Amino acid sequence: MFRSQIAKAFYNHLAKDGSSADSCGTWVKIENNTGKIISELSWGTAVEYMKSQGLDISKEKIKPITEKLINEADKIIVMAEKDTWPEYLTANPKVVNWEIDNPNSTSERDSSRIGGQIKTKVLELTNR
Repeated sequence: MFRSQIAKAFYNHLAKDGSSADSCGTWVKIENNTGKIISELSWGTAVEYMKSQGLDISKEKIKPITEKLINEADKIIVMAEKDTWPEYLTANPKVVNWEIDNPNSTSERDSSRIGGQIKTKVLELTNR
């Protein structure tokens, strides 16, 4: 659930070509339209992991992916399970699928492992 926020932070920190990333989810349940992260505990471990990397994601908000955002993007990196993808995403040639584990627990170890997987992919994407 915090994968895209981690990827966004790493990309925006590492990309030196003037490009930037945004973060959206394919399955987003927003509590009372607040953007509040659903599981505070797992979000907290992600925030702590990113602090250990020198990056702050504590103010990030979740938001749903939309067809408009897809149309405006140059590239779409998706880490969500394919059964959660909207149809307009599935057929889009700009989509690249990263098979990154979905956090199944709230442990610091899982956050670090998943964060490391994402960082590796972002480093490859930014040629660093």
